[in-house]
Amino acid sequence: MIEQITPEQLQQRMATQDVTLVDCREVHEFRAGHVPGAINIPLALIPVRLNELPPSAELTVICQSGNRSMQACMWLSHQGRASVNVLGGTGTGSARASRSRRGCPHEHPPPHCRGPGHCEPR
Repeated sequence: MIEQITPEQLQQRMATQDVTLVDCREVHEFRAGHVPGAINIPLALIPVRLNELPPSAELTVICQSGNRSMQACMWLSHQGRASVNVLGGTGTGSARASRSRRGCPHEHPPPHCRGPGHCEPR
């Protein structure tokens, strides 16, 4: 069974622990706003880009509504990867309030930033 958390629970986890957050929305959706620190890998590309993610990390997956992220979590589960689905996704009020409209905390636009500590030089 795949663990599911609310956007509020995601905020709490991110405040107290390292979270590998994968935003599986399309690039244009991610660019319009995303949770700071999220790594953008569109759902269709997760199978080919899985090697970009820490191999032993639990992956927390978010999308707009929670549907694509659940599909990603189900696929990840079949690959033997631990994952958590964010219910309601970025479309919920609390998630919208915490979204960043910048590429990263350093203001690098995507795809140069893949989260804190993962910025690529421009």
